[in-house]
Amino acid sequence: NQGNPLADIGTNPCERDVADQCVNTEGGHFSAAVAFGGSQSGRYLRDFLWQGFNRDSSGGKVFEGVIPFIPGARRTFTNFRFAEPGRFSRQHEDHGVPGFGFPFTYATLADPLTGKRDGILYQCNETGTCPKVFHIDTSAEFWQAGSALVGTGGTNRDVDQPVEVRQYMITGGAHAPGMMLPACRFPANSLNYAPIVRSLLMNMIDWSLVKKNPPENRWPSLAKGELVPVESLRGPSVPAVGLTWPKVVNSPEAPRGTRAWPILVPAIDADGNDLVGIRMPDVAAPSGTWLGWNLRKAGYGEGDLCMLAGSHIPFAADAAARAGDTRLSMAERYGEPGGRAAKLREAAETLRRDGFLLDTDAQRLSAAAR
Repeated sequence: NQGNPLADIGTNPCERDVADQCVNTEGGHFSAAVAFGGSQSGRYLRDFLWQGFNRDSSGGKVFEGVIPFIPGARRTFTNFRFAEPGRFSRQHEDHGVPGFGFPFTYATLADPLTGKRDGILYQCNETGTCPKVFHIDTSAEFWQAGSALVGTGGTNRDVDQPVEVRQYMITGGAHAPGMMLPACRFPANSLNYAPIVRSLLMNMIDWSLVKKNPPENRWPSLAKGELVPVESLRGPSVPAVGLTWPKVVNSPEAPRGTRAWPILVPAIDADGNDLVGIRMPDVAAPSGTWLGWNLRKAGYGEGDLCMLAGSHIPFAADAAARAGDTRLSMAERYGEPGGRAAKLREAAETLRRDGFLLDTDAQRLSAAAR
């Protein structure tokens, strides 16, 4: 209404045609809308849902599908006095910035510290406007953003998520692939997990259009021993020479006078790689240990987590070069040069079959393995 731009506030510009598609009065046809946000915008989407903004002015849904990507258990520093939405909590930097607190999970439950009952989807459940949700994190967010809390809600058990929620962890992924700072001690983690995210985006579109269900959750379970206290990863379980596991992890600040929420990290295999999650071919048939975290060098806050950087600690070439490294060398685990290529192709096909790789990406990764 160009004469009075406020005249139509409160009306729904979407009218359904005979095919039940939405015909927007501004032009265009659509059946569903999907929101995707990574890192800061992923945290924003969790706030968007928690604060009830998926309900439009006519009472309908704004988005049919929402994908918070690498937000961890955090939201944003919004709806606070003097808020600064771009700031966020890390272990070494801005640790006490608001936006990292209960509720952590999508299910509605009682906070074990305060008794308050809440959940990321609490408000949209009240109004019937909850979208389908893919929560996607990498290994990094379990260390820097409390991702285990997404699955436990701050309790000592796995929480049953709403039927419209799926949780996925990309094994060995870093928050910012390839990031390296002068303060960081270990080589950079350059694992490219974009093909997984592409496939999950297409899965969400299909799910939002009620075409097919998405892959089942790939998330570490506390009941199955796939989440452990950080203290359990110190000492003799560390597999690589010179590799020191973090002594600290980023955790939310509990309300004054209460104990802390339990903070857990993924359990590891003999190589130091996380046991569960969505494993890219380079993790399923690894050339080293893929870590979502890096540590600061001496003189730079030694031992603290190094910003958002990850690490990759390569395997030795052969047994003679291991020099005390308990991890098998490349030659010992793969034999002939072509041995690893076959495993890479097999891993790509498994991911494609399970719905975590598009056909074109699976073909490309298999061709690269050859």
